[in-house]
Amino acid sequence: KQIAENFLRRALQYWYPKFPREGIDAVTKFLISESTIAYISSKLGFKTLIRCDVCLV
Repeated sequence: KQIAENFLRRALQYWYPKFPREGIDAVTKFLISESTIAYISSKLGFKTLIRCDVCLV
């Protein structure tokens, strides 16, 4: 979690240098939240991969 949070914070600071620090913190907190991660994972098909009977590795 810490690695993703640091990456997002630095990327947002790079892409939006004039964006206030409070805004960057809020966006980072939202993107790292459990509900957002679960939503993104479901849209990427992780649920299907987890239920798959065949080992893909």
